[in-house]
Amino acid sequence: MRRKQRFIITLIVLIGLLTTIGGILGSLATNLLSQEVKLSSWYVLSLLGVVTVVGISLTVWQYRLQVDIDHSTSALDRRNRQRMREKVQAFWIEGELEQSLHGAALIALGLQKQPDAVVNPWHLVIQQLDQTYALPPGTHIVQAYDNMGCELLILGEPGCGKTTLLLELTRDLLERSRLDDTHPIPVVFNLSSWAVKRQPITEWLVEELNTKYQVPRKLGQVWVEANQIMPLLDGLDEVTPTHHEECIKTINAFRKEHGLVPIVVCSRKEEYLNASSVLKNQENLIK
Repeated sequence: MRRKQRFIITLIVLIGLLTTIGGILGSLATNLLSQEVKLSSWYVLSLLGVVTVVGISLTVWQYRLQVDIDHSTSALDRRNRQRMREKVQAFWIEGELEQSLHGAALIALGLQKQPDAVVNPWHLVIQQLDQTYALPPGTHIVQAYDNMGCELLILGEPGCGKTTLLLELTRDLLERSRLDDTHPIPVVFNLSSWAVKRQPITEWLVEELNTKYQVPRKLGQVWVEANQIMPLLDGLDEVTPTHHEECIKTINAFRKEHGLVPIVVCSRKEEYLNASSVLKNQENLIK
């Protein structure tokens, strides 16, 4: 964007310069002719033509240079995004999900929707007839994700397969990101490390991208600020009890600033429901 701004400014300056030079030369030609000086008018006009050609040539060169830079930047961005997807795929899908399944059929857990586990901003308008109801048997995690507005809170008892569900969702969202380069890159983060510094989620994501995925901080900052990273936050229950409430509030603050980016949070049921604060994640819950 800054390169485009510089190009536009350069173009405006060149046009202004050419206009000024043209006016000066035109005035000079008029004065010379009126004073019957022996400098022929065609010489002045030729000089004006040369200046015009030079200006046009500089403008074309600047434009082509800008196109080349944009093309190079776009290609680099695509390579960076692809490399990021490969890192997530290698560690979480091939290294964790596939090994944990050992080639068995994907887990089809019993899923339920429990709207009262999260803050519903439309609570005073929408009346829920039943606070807890089962989703259709065999519902896949990505179907629930789509049906619930791309925002999920995954709760469950220890060992029930919460992280497996999260990684199955990660795998499907990675494929979407490969097919659509405008789709944010799903990246798994473990919230246990957040309690060390207790930073704003934006800063913590940039640091985690750098330390866990070797993403340069500058690039990570650009990705997070542009909502190109989809945070899949595992282990909310692993945050130390003294900082659990603060962590939930920090996630809510991030949602307020980056509300358009999808987000998924995973936690043990008991630890989350015992907290006084809840995630402002609309009404969605998978457990």
